[in-house]
Amino acid sequence: MNSELVENGVDSLQLDQVCDWNDVKVLQAELQRLQKENSDLLRIYRDMPDTYYRANNEGMIIQVSPSAEALMGCTVETLVGQKLTDFYIYPEDRVLFLEKLTASGGVVRDHEHQVRRATGEVVWLSTNAQYVYEDGCVVGVEGIIRDITHRKGLEEKVMFKEKHQALQGLIAGIAHYFNNDLAAIAGFLYLLKGDVKNNVDACGYLEYAENKVFHIADIIKELLIFSEQSSSDRNIDTLNVAHLLEQAVARFEETLDKPLNIRLMISDYLVEIRCDAEEMTSALLHVLNNAKDAMADFPQASIDVTLHVLSLPNHKQHVEITVVDHGCGMSDEVLVRAKEPFFTTKEVGKGKGLSLAVTSGIIEQHQGDFHLKSMLGEGTVVHIFLPAMVVA
Repeated sequence: MNSELVENGVDSLQLDQVCDWNDVKVLQAELQRLQKENSDLLRIYRDMPDTYYRANNEGMIIQVSPSAEALMGCTVETLVGQKLTDFYIYPEDRVLFLEKLTASGGVVRDHEHQVRRATGEVVWLSTNAQYVYEDGCVVGVEGIIRDITHRKGLEEKVMFKEKHQALQGLIAGIAHYFNNDLAAIAGFLYLLKGDVKNNVDACGYLEYAENKVFHIADIIKELLIFSEQSSSDRNIDTLNVAHLLEQAVARFEETLDKPLNIRLMISDYLVEIRCDAEEMTSALLHVLNNAKDAMADFPQASIDVTLHVLSLPNHKQHVEITVVDHGCGMSDEVLVRAKEPFFTTKEVGKGKGLSLAVTSGIIEQHQGDFHLKSMLGEGTVVHIFLPAMVVA
């Protein structure tokens, strides 16, 4: 320890002059304690999962802890010197944060906002921050940032489910009332057609009205599927997925008014699932139609449809059907609402906003999962997972 003291500018002669050796031992113990405390603080700073940051009064980052690299998808060196506002998805969130700081006297707790990582991914953050003072003046802000993306995702799922449950109950009640009225209307139209069978114009009008009744009946059927009220009418059977998918693609191609390149790739022709063939085909047709509509302005684009079997962490085999289009894609805001009933970005009269809601309902009612991934201008990927029954 004497050599350490000498290195710090204190030799043994000076120590003899200013203190006795008991004092030296006390200083040595204090020095060791401070060194250990400093080492512990550095370890905490280096290893903590949350991110410490400090910014000056202009909002420029002047210090971040190492965990910032995993959080933001770039190096610490890249982050230092950048403006915090450059990462905010909504600049008004930064304004609100600063207003909270001012109103609270320099302390903010649990401020939630979204930022974009260097990889382009959007994440949710929660920030606890406070003013930094030097000589009584505010010189910046420091705080701790936590990634809460997973938690926000769970909250959104709960809210989405609760909203859908309420909506499903409302839709089911309305749909049943409509069905009763439509049945009566269809019956009277049938009788009227018999009474005016010699009047060509009247028969044409009644035929048109009857077609509209059937069209509305199809919409109501979709609403009942979405509201999970049609399970008693479901015809569940064991079906070969490859054949089901091939038939759905063939039916889809029959509806096209112009050629469309569809690449169908099947890795397992033996796998089977338990499902209602009509409902599952309807779900696949909805997905394919959405892909077609997304590529309306991309004449050379194609749809890739793949089928393969995978084992999930629960060791149960599942079928994965993937439909990829290379069309217009969806923004983050649209993607969040894509499966909401009656939500559509199409022009009035060109979309009911039910296709993805109904598809999601069908898949979930068959104990499966339905996921969407999309990026504006780059296309959309649809993943459908269903419990598999593999034939030996």
